[in-house]
Amino acid sequence: MVNNARGVGARAAHENTSLDDLNRVIKTDSASLLICVITESPRMIKQKSRKIINNPSVFGKEGSDIIDDIAYHTAKGGVENFTKTLTLKFGQI
Repeated sequence: MVNNARGVGARAAHENTSLDDLNRVIKTDSASLLICVITESPRMIKQKSRKIINNPSVFGKEGSDIIDDIAYHTAKGGVENFTKTLTLKFGQI
């Protein structure tokens, strides 16, 4: 499975980002990944095919001062950790 959630940012600096903006961006980037994994993981486990590729932005690892969008960076960091957690989980099955 390949997940490539196109980043939807709030396009706002931290001081101009509302909680609604943050929730919308996280929902778009992270919830979509969770839905795919929940839907496909039973089949993947049954077939012993446990390859999931999530394509987060480099900004999920490093942040950036080039793109001033705290919601985007927060969501992409979540995708990065989501992927690491799935790696640990699927590695045990």
